[in-house]
Amino acid sequence: KTSSGVPIPSFFASYIKACKRSDPKLNECVVKSGLAAIPKFINGDTKYRVPRLDPLEISELKVHHGGSRALGISMSLKDSKVTGLKSALFQAARTDLKNKHIEWDFFHPYLTIVGKYDIRGQVLLLPVRGSGTSNITLTNRSLISSSTSCSRRGRTVRTT
Repeated sequence: KTSSGVPIPSFFASYIKACKRSDPKLNECVVKSGLAAIPKFINGDTKYRVPRLDPLEISELKVHHGGSRALGISMSLKDSKVTGLKSALFQAARTDLKNKHIEWDFFHPYLTIVGKYDIRGQVLLLPVRGSGTSNITLTNRSLISSSTSCSRRGRTVRTT
């Protein structure tokens, strides 16, 4: 397969338009291609092992912050569902081919994360402990996704 004369690797879905690495407007091409592809895979694509993204089910997410004795928090979210990703707007891309680094900017008008939480920690002298059902609602939020390619065991992987 080719797109504008550029071979498309077999692992790309047909709805993802390849951008030329030499394109002086590479970042604009990435955003345009992404905007066209998001509606195609937001409900998942079993052929390419892309899970359903709205709602996105997360079995467990752990957050640790413990830089000092005055503030240390450990929180886990389990069996969570994130809704609202389908309304995300892909706004910008920054592609650094030399360093194999990409950044994507998204705007989310409305996101909710519902699940079970457990939190433990300390703020100053006060202990923080709790568990239960969480409902996190975010409105008008920007998110930057940043990743770099590297080689592990002979395979190219992305790290965030």
